[in-house]
Amino acid sequence: MHTTKNLSAMVADVVAEHGFTLDEWMVLDAIRRNDGSAMSQISTASGCAGASLTRAVDKLVTGSLVYREASQVDRRKVEVFISDRGRDAHQELREQLRDLDERVEKMTSVSGISREALVELCGALRGI
Repeated sequence: MHTTKNLSAMVADVVAEHGFTLDEWMVLDAIRRNDGSAMSQISTASGCAGASLTRAVDKLVTGSLVYREASQVDRRKVEVFISDRGRDAHQELREQLRDLDERVEKMTSVSGISREALVELCGALRGI
């Protein structure tokens, strides 16, 4: 459990450099993977729900990263789509997260310690 928190904190640091919270990143990623999703689908895919989900989508809309449209099937529902700007931001951030994962993987193979132990160590060092 502690390892998961430390890894989440490491990811949160990377996404914060781009002005995102972890929830906002998870929502953007969910929309990128399922463009044109309803809010309920985004909630399921991102793990973000309720007011947090609404705030995250609102911020992404304000930043022109995603946009809302009424559903063509059911005009009472709203679907969320990723914009070109959002796609570019997602790609850039995804590459940085992939780099983080590769660095962790490389450090574990070079040092001979487990991924979990390395993440724990990084978490301890962050606290100093």
